[in-house]
Amino acid sequence: MTMSTLRWVLLGATEVIFWVGLIAFFTLRYRLNRPDLSRLVLIFVIAEHVALFVFGVVDFIRTGTWDLYQTIIVGILAYALIWGRRDLNRLDGWVAKRVLGSQSKRQ
Repeated sequence: MTMSTLRWVLLGATEVIFWVGLIAFFTLRYRLNRPDLSRLVLIFVIAEHVALFVFGVVDFIRTGTWDLYQTIIVGILAYALIWGRRDLNRLDGWVAKRVLGSQSKRQ
């Protein structure tokens, strides 16, 4: 595998890790009723974003050029920093309403 291919695989892997982490977060929080463990998932997702940042910096230092790869990473990180928390809170409320609402209907 070439370095060019590896960097895209790493970028894709971080996105997969993010989405799996998000699903794990909501599963722990609402289905398993373990909000304490869901916070650990958030720490893991933050670590994934730090790794994404490192991938971009290392690639830039290695190549000495700015390209689409670094631009995508900056876009992901900018979104996470600017809108991510607000959108996560909105999504959390939406999931809570759906899950807790469906649980109350069953009882």
